[in-house]
Amino acid sequence: MPDSALPNHLKGKLHDDWFFPFCYIPRAWTSYKLFQPPKVLIGSGTYIYTNGGVDPCQRKAWAWYLSIPLYFTITFGKTGWYMRIGCRWDSQDRYYTIPSFALKKIEKWNI
Repeated sequence: MPDSALPNHLKGKLHDDWFFPFCYIPRAWTSYKLFQPPKVLIGSGTYIYTNGGVDPCQRKAWAWYLSIPLYFTITFGKTGWYMRIGCRWDSQDRYYTIPSFALKKIEKWNI
């Protein structure tokens, strides 16, 4: 996706949320407009849809889902740990990041 198609707050930005040396990759290189929002194929738990997409930070403990474009995510109990891999939908800015991988602890967990 051209840098000009990104939301204003991401134009010209790098992936500073990725670890070294990947933090130097421009967001425009990994951002795409595909069909919106993604389609959940299978999963467990209750999903909160915000702006037409699944908000992974507001799912129940041990919830998981698989969607198209290919994306898998799971929360690990009530620990606040969260893992995702695949084609991530940004429900706020309405674009995809490919590839996307994260294993992190969410501090404000709504479960």
